[in-house]
Amino acid sequence: MKHLSLLAVSALVILSVQGCATKTYGRQGILTSYEKDSMTCREIELETAKVRGFIDHVNKESEFSGRDVLAIIG
Repeated sequence: MKHLSLLAVSALVILSVQGCATKTYGRQGILTSYEKDSMTCREIELETAKVRGFIDHVNKESEFSGRDVLAIIG
């Protein structure tokens, strides 16, 4: 019985690790030195908004949801 419990826990751990690998976030590119030197205030504001949007998207996607449960089960 103890062996069966250990096997079940091991299987759950493996499945949960596989579920975590289902999320992809993409990448936010870095600015070149030329871009940094030549950007106007408006372009800096737009770039800042893009980065904030990307961070918000990653934070939202990293939350645990029903999709995660389905991924673990599947």
